Amino acid sequence: NKPWITSNANGEYTLFKNLPTSQEIAEYHQDLDGYLQNFMRYFLKNPKAFRVSEGIQLLKNHYFPVMDPIENFTIEVAEVTSDFYFPYPAIYNLLMHQGPKWYYYLEYIGKLSGHNMS
Repeated sequence: NKPWITSNANGEYTLFKNLPTSQEIAEYHQDLDGYLQNFMRYFLKNPKAFRVSEGIQLLKNHYFPVMDPIENFTIEVAEVTSDFYFPYPAIYNLLMHQGPKWYYYLEYIGKLSGHNMS
């Protein structure tokens, strides 16, 4: 089997932070279950209904323990969206791959990261 090498980086959620409009964020805030259900159905491909319900509850508990203020909710939407596109697929493929595998987690610490460099 061929080797599998993949990685993720901290802050990938910033790619999605300004993507939804304020109206879309308000809609997600009002119907969080519907928003998460769409993602679950898309990524799981023909999931069983009980798995979607369980998944939604797990995601809500992890990413959305507090729904307000809206600024925090916006960041949480970006984080869950980012995780659907980056870490979750990487981890899934690592679990499925039968050959040698390496996973790297990269952390950027610099001016744009928000970390205090002093």
